[in-house]
Amino acid sequence: SSSVLVLTTRELLPSSRAVEFTFTLTNGLISQNSVQPRISSSGSSLITPRPMDGFILEISGTDSPSFTLVDVSQTTAVTGALVNILTLTFRPNADLPVSSLLVLSGLVNSPTASGELTVTGTGVTYIASNATWDQASGILNLTVNSQIEAFSTVEVSFTLSNPTVAQSAVYPALSAIRPGALTNMPGSLSQTGVFSASIRPAFIFKEIADSHGIAGMSNTLFVTIQPSTPLWEGASIIIDNLLGAKTADTLVDLSGPHKGRFIDERGAFSAEGKSLTLSVGPNCAVSCGPGECAETTGTECVFPFRYKGVAFLTCITLDSLDSDRRWCGTRASVSTPLSSNRAGWGYCDCQRTIPDDSKTIFTFALENPDANFVGSTPRIRSLDFNIPEKPMT
Repeated sequence: SSSVLVLTTRELLPSSRAVEFTFTLTNGLISQNSVQPRISSSGSSLITPRPMDGFILEISGTDSPSFTLVDVSQTTAVTGALVNILTLTFRPNADLPVSSLLVLSGLVNSPTASGELTVTGTGVTYIASNATWDQASGILNLTVNSQIEAFSTVEVSFTLSNPTVAQSAVYPALSAIRPGALTNMPGSLSQTGVFSASIRPAFIFKEIADSHGIAGMSNTLFVTIQPSTPLWEGASIIIDNLLGAKTADTLVDLSGPHKGRFIDERGAFSAEGKSLTLSVGPNCAVSCGPGECAETTGTECVFPFRYKGVAFLTCITLDSLDSDRRWCGTRASVSTPLSSNRAGWGYCDCQRTIPDDSKTIFTFALENPDANFVGSTPRIRSLDFNIPEKPMT
């Protein structure tokens, strides 16, 4: 009430040099003009109050609680892309206490059904790992679970599907509802537009070649692909019209520099359908806040890893210490129960597996026909990501 800060010296303060220190106060909630503090001392060295050089604590309408930075970026602009990772970066000019509600609006025309979305990124130190999505209104609600200090930059990511029809880019707005009597933060528009969905899904590079034409012999096929949209864990790529191949139904081993992008480094060949189905595997590393765990952020997940005697080829929620948050092993075998410091395991931060900005190369072998056979033109598709079937070259 007296607006006085009292400091007690522990040693003699010399007159021959300046002494510097800092301290923190909370700004008032209503507008006021700047004030000029005074300084004095008591005790053996009595100094009467004198004005200090500087004016502080001005609260004006232009400095009302708001966001000084809001930006939403995306990983793909492909029409109908099932996985578009949106990254929200924001910086408030006032504290966002625990239980503050962040409202991101304007994400219109995404077909993703209403429900909970998983939140990832460095910002999960402050933001709950589940957010509430409403498809009809295009609004995502995020909850603050650890106070965000004023002028801290926070970054979180979440996944939505792109609109199925091309549209002009939208610029989402972020607002905040702060608990108690604290002033709310009005909506601030993103610097970047998203959801333009202007690129058609396709394999922009789809090349296949074989090693020889000797009848009845094993023939190595060389495949190079590049989609216009990133493909993520769980997607299927189907290469069909592999006519004449004598190979029976079997799991075909993959080779080549990028065989590890597919689950178990194998594909399923169908003798009846003359097709090879490839399942895209995970590309995940662990994510940790400062001092949260024994593992380092970015340490790659090990697949398969064993837990409770079972081998897992993807991130799992079994026995997760944080609700339904997925985790993986960073070693070939994870001890039970899961350690609280996350030694040997960590929460998953998964990225695209099949990139859209570089080629994916692999090989597989099929058995050639016994007699003369007119070669066929294989076709490729990925219906999971709305990539229609097209002939390979």
